[in-house]
Amino acid sequence: MQQEPQKMAKKTYFVTGTDTGVGKTIAAAAILEAARQLGKRTLAMKPIASGCEQTPDGLRNEDALMLQAAITEELPYDALNPIALEPAIAPHVAAQQAGKNITAQRLVGFCRGLQIRPADLMLIEGAGGWRVPLNDRETYAAVPRELGLDVVMVVPLKLGCINHAMLTAEAIRADGLFVAGWVANHPEENVMSCEQDTLNYLTTHLGAPCLGVLPWLDGTPADQLPKVLARFLNIRPLIEI
Repeated sequence: MQQEPQKMAKKTYFVTGTDTGVGKTIAAAAILEAARQLGKRTLAMKPIASGCEQTPDGLRNEDALMLQAAITEELPYDALNPIALEPAIAPHVAAQQAGKNITAQRLVGFCRGLQIRPADLMLIEGAGGWRVPLNDRETYAAVPRELGLDVVMVVPLKLGCINHAMLTAEAIRADGLFVAGWVANHPEENVMSCEQDTLNYLTTHLGAPCLGVLPWLDGTPADQLPKVLARFLNIRPLIEI
């Protein structure tokens, strides 16, 4: 029997960054934790993860494991991260080295399979930035475009972030998608010069709500980071759309 639509994941967002290493996973995990604190049921997936480590259970990625720990619903690792790649390099290169063929349609199938599970909020974390390649013909942007997903951007507060954020938002909208919100993240301990001016500019010009500014936290255990960072977020723009 087909599931009733109201029991499916009610709202799904694609999480992208302005570059690689900007804090997509920690921002996504903090959003999931904030939703849990509001009594929401959550799911997440990272369809492709490179830089995985061999374990007795198979290849595992620390970012995917953080997402798995942050969601409220039980989910097997292989459902959350169906394509796990060992080399810590660009996904399309890692896939070629592993003899795997990655296509947007394959990833869309994984995502749709998870979307039928009941939840209030589901996050799909991309890899790298908006135009990261999947193969010689497609970029990761084809996945949220095919799924028709609203997008959450993660912006690192460092020199050059205004240009990168504006270009990323422009590309998302050029692909016909909606920027639902953005999270500013401190990817390093040193505070950038004129940080508040940067935040003011982005808040005024990105045309999407700032969901929060995540501080640099040194010494906090990784498994506690989402709970600590969740209090710096306001995710109501995501759950009330």
